[in-house]
Amino acid sequence: MRAEAQNTADQITKSLELLAQRLNVETAPYRLEEFNARVESPTLWDDPDAAQKLMRDRQALVDSITTYETIKQELADNIELIELGEIEDDAEVVSEAEEALKKLAKTAAQKELEALLDGEA
Repeated sequence: MRAEAQNTADQITKSLELLAQRLNVETAPYRLEEFNARVESPTLWDDPDAAQKLMRDRQALVDSITTYETIKQELADNIELIELGEIEDDAEVVSEAEEALKKLAKTAAQKELEALLDGEA
């Protein structure tokens, strides 16, 4: 992989590391499971304000997990495309995957900034 593409992939990886840390990726599925169990409670809407907060918190967690997993998968897919393109000597595939990596880097940087500012704005 060319140095520029490797640098872009490294930037995305650093953003992913920060997102994983902010999300606490190891415990996120358990927290989501807990939210889901609470959402299923028949008394959920006895306190509408608390129910709405629970639903907002649950959705924020779902969105964060989805964003993290999507960026992680797109990074892996594009790196694989670059490697396959290089093996097959297909410059067009490599170029397209490198462009996709650049777009992904912008998205990852934006999500990293949002994670850093979360709760402060």
